[in-house]
Amino acid sequence: MTCTDFRKLLTPWVDGELSPRELTEIEVHLSACAECRQTAVQEKGFVEWLRRSVPRETVPPALRARLLAQARGEDEVVSTPYAPRAFRFRPSLTWVTASAAVLACGFALWAVSLQRLNRVEWCQAFIDDHQEGLLAGVRLQQSTGSPQELAAWFSQKLKTPMTVPNVPETRLLGGRQCVLKGHRVGLALYKVGDQRVSLFLTSKQELRPPGWTLAAGRYHTATEEGFSLAAWEGSGLLNILVAHLPVEQLLEIADRFRLTS
Repeated sequence: MTCTDFRKLLTPWVDGELSPRELTEIEVHLSACAECRQTAVQEKGFVEWLRRSVPRETVPPALRARLLAQARGEDEVVSTPYAPRAFRFRPSLTWVTASAAVLACGFALWAVSLQRLNRVEWCQAFIDDHQEGLLAGVRLQQSTGSPQELAAWFSQKLKTPMTVPNVPETRLLGGRQCVLKGHRVGLALYKVGDQRVSLFLTSKQELRPPGWTLAAGRYHTATEEGFSLAAWEGSGLLNILVAHLPVEQLLEIADRFRLTS
C-alpha cells in the first residue's frame, strides 16, 4: 500500500467500513509510515471529537408520520388549518426587558459552549501527540535517562531555560520536540509501572488551557476517550501530564512530579 492508497481509504477507515484485508494492509502501512500514522491519529481524533460535540437532532413526530405515509403511498393526513386572530403588536417595557434578558442568557450560553469546545480541542491536541508516540513505538530524538541532559537539550532546542523532573519510582526514557498550536514544545517520556507517561513542557503562555486560571498548588484535569490529562505550573513552566490512566491515578503521579520539579 502506498501513501496515496491510504489517503483514499482514510475516511472509510475512520468510519469502520473497510474489509479485514484492507484493515490489515493499512496497519502494515501505518507501522512503517510516520507521516500517514500522524494523519491517521489526527483524523480519527477529530472525527471522535466532532461526534461528541455535535448534538443529534431528532425528527418531529408529525414530520416523521408524514414521511412514512408518503413512503407507503398513503394519502397525507391534512389537519384543519388554524386561522389566527389578527392583532397589533405593541411592545411594552416588560417585553423589551425580558427579550434583552433572553438574548443575554443566549449569548452567555454560546460563550460557555464555545469555551468548552476550545478546551476539548486543546486537550485533544496533547492527547493526540501522546498517542502518536505510542503508535510509533518509542521514537525519541534524545534517548537519555538523565533529567539534566534532557533539560540541557530542551534548553538548546527551544531557546529557553527548561527543567526536567527527576521522579522516584519512574524511569525517564528520553524526549523529543513536538509542535502544538504552532509552538514548539518539549516532551519528556517516562515509564511508570507498565504505563508510558508524556510530560509536555513549555513556557508559551499561548498554550495555557482556555479559560483556566492555573493558581499555585492547583491542577486542571480532563479526560477524553480513556486518556487523562493534568496541567499545572511550576518552575516557570506549564506542565501537562498525559497517560492512558484514570484521572485519580494520574493525579497521584502528578503529585510526585510536582514535588521534584
